[in-house]
Amino acid sequence: MNKYLLLFFTILYSLTLNAQNDCQQISPIISSTLFSPTNEVDSISGVTYTYYDLCQGQTLSLETNSDFPETTSFEWSFNNNSFEAENFEHTFNESGGYIITVNVSEEGCPQYSNQIRVRVGTIPIINVSSDLSLVCPGEVASLSSNTSSDVNFSIDIETDGWESEPGENIFSEPLFVPDGPNCPPGAYYSTITFNSFPDGQLITDVNFFERVCIEMEHSYVGDLTINLIGPDPQNTTVVLLEDQNITGNGNGLNNGGANLGEPVINDSGCDSINNPAGVGYIYCWSPNPSTTTFHDSNWAADFAVGDVPASVIETNTNIYSAYNNSFENISNPINPSTFNGDWTLEVIDDYGIDNGWVFQWWIDFAPEVIPANWSFQNNIVEQYFLDEENMIANYGDSILINPEPGTHNYTYEVVDNFGCTFNEEIEITATSYINPNPIVTQEECGGTDGQIDLNISGGTPDYTVTWDSELTGEIISDISAGTYFYTITDGLGCEISGNETIQNIETGLTFDTEIFDDHCDQAIGEIILTPTNGAYPYNYTWSHSDTNQDSTANNLFEGTYEVFILDNDGCEGNLSLNID
Repeated sequence: MNKYLLLFFTILYSLTLNAQNDCQQISPIISSTLFSPTNEVDSISGVTYTYYDLCQGQTLSLETNSDFPETTSFEWSFNNNSFEAENFEHTFNESGGYIITVNVSEEGCPQYSNQIRVRVGTIPIINVSSDLSLVCPGEVASLSSNTSSDVNFSIDIETDGWESEPGENIFSEPLFVPDGPNCPPGAYYSTITFNSFPDGQLITDVNFFERVCIEMEHSYVGDLTINLIGPDPQNTTVVLLEDQNITGNGNGLNNGGANLGEPVINDSGCDSINNPAGVGYIYCWSPNPSTTTFHDSNWAADFAVGDVPASVIETNTNIYSAYNNSFENISNPINPSTFNGDWTLEVIDDYGIDNGWVFQWWIDFAPEVIPANWSFQNNIVEQYFLDEENMIANYGDSILINPEPGTHNYTYEVVDNFGCTFNEEIEITATSYINPNPIVTQEECGGTDGQIDLNISGGTPDYTVTWDSELTGEIISDISAGTYFYTITDGLGCEISGNETIQNIETGLTFDTEIFDDHCDQAIGEIILTPTNGAYPYNYTWSHSDTNQDSTANNLFEGTYEVFILDNDGCEGNLSLNID
């Protein structure tokens, strides 16, 4: 499968003239010119998301439309990084879910954004096993998951998926608030880091920020300044309580005598061990409060005789306003804050002889902007064999092969629901051919002394040999002339058939001879025969005598003598010998 997937995205826009500042409203629309995205509706939020499904190792390229005004800027955010460019390109080498956001704006005008989601598939684990990896050469064999096939294999495929991690919105470690003037560092700091929002997603509406809540206790509320610092360093700090300017007079809070929660009112230095924690109350501030700030509240006169009233989220009671409407700072239309990043709580004690604790604090964003957990699961939608040499038929999930001796690899490929392909090879070895090298001993003179030794090599030992004559074994002996058909089956079950012929060899008998001549007709000539072949005993018939059947004839005169010899196997010999 092509490992480089090039998606060209065109950012279209509509321009609407802003009558107040002559800014154009740029509404980016992300679309693909080559591939169709998948649009899916989240079952919980009802929001429609656009997805592009990629395989690991593929490259995604984004290209902006060239008709934007010259003053238009583009900021791409992806994988905790942001950069300004008209084009975007990234090769995805790891599986997971990714969100790509483009923010488009003209100089001095509000930003507008859009985003897509990218799903990069996982790599399945493919385990292939077979009940047999050896086959006979030159024979058709079937490979499939069917148990009746010659080679039965099984494939176990483990697919995987991905799920986004839920974001943490709370810091829950109790920390001591030091006495600012006397105890360094003079303030309480703790940070909540958000990373579950899409990269580059902006807080363009202050109502996206629902509330920030602190569970704390502290004596003399008039001593405190509490700031929430947004993740964008260029944003103005969100001031939740008025900065007391180190006066400690509470700015109308009756010398700051009211308490937050139920503090232990004993200042015992700067060590938290010597300053036991009291009971914390929950105090919340919101851009949509149910009451005013601490300082503007009509309760100011009540603070002197009681604690600052705790917030009750369930009934939206005592949800305080930030000082000077400072929540607006995080949704500055020119440079709004991002959701992701470090949100830091700063609590400053401006006056001595008091202390306190922060037990936990958290931020609640509006439900409609909180990213829903999203996930994907890969699964196999197609699987088949690829065509190979010595494959005589391919039925997709099964094949017929006719391999020559040697090792052969057959590729089994699977396709997942993202269109990604993966494969595993099934290794099959065809053994060598069974190779008989017969050694034949022919039968002589009509006897039964023939022998066939098939002298087998190749294939897979051990061998089983059957003959049409009901004989068995690699060697058969004491056989007469004729044709013998055999079948060799090796240890793998491979077979080869053939035949060998025993011939009757009519070989003449041969002898070594000794001749002693006669002298002066004294009848002292002699012939001695010594057989060099044939089978004992031998029968000799001499032409000069009806009684001599021996291999020696003596008392011979000068002349010609003939002898006929017959051995035990019926082989014959004739000799004509002269005595001088």
